[in-house]
Amino acid sequence: MRGLEADVTIKPAGWISFRETYSTVFGKLTDGTYLPLIPADKISSNVHIELTSWKSFRSPYFEISADASLRKTRLGENETSLPGYVLFNAFIGFDLRFESQLLNVSIACNNILNKVYIDFMSRLKNFTVTYNDEIFHANNMGRNIVFAVKIPFKLSY
Repeated sequence: MRGLEADVTIKPAGWISFRETYSTVFGKLTDGTYLPLIPADKISSNVHIELTSWKSFRSPYFEISADASLRKTRLGENETSLPGYVLFNAFIGFDLRFESQLLNVSIACNNILNKVYIDFMSRLKNFTVTYNDEIFHANNMGRNIVFAVKIPFKLSY
């Protein structure tokens, strides 16, 4: 087995950064056949923007990303390939000071375009059901919106 994960971050100004990530894994047996259950190659692109604090909003940020999973071509025994896909995501967040306590508030939307896809590593990818002459697949999660409030605390001794 061998693999590669490359990560490049470019920060042309103090308020914006670009991040590119690529990962791949190769696995072969001694007879030259590929190992099963190896993930497909993945590429991720992110743009992160940090704004200056405004009124009670401290360290506001905005991030958009695209996560691409390429078509799996190095198949192990009894594996079937699936098409590649691209998911778009967006995140926004800021810190709020509530008296002496800091609160981190964030909203994330994963798979903004509600792309229908099946990840190659899904254990249910070959599971289908027929109902009223229509075939249904075990797709991965669609659009997902997460609202989070984090309350950091410190332990002191």
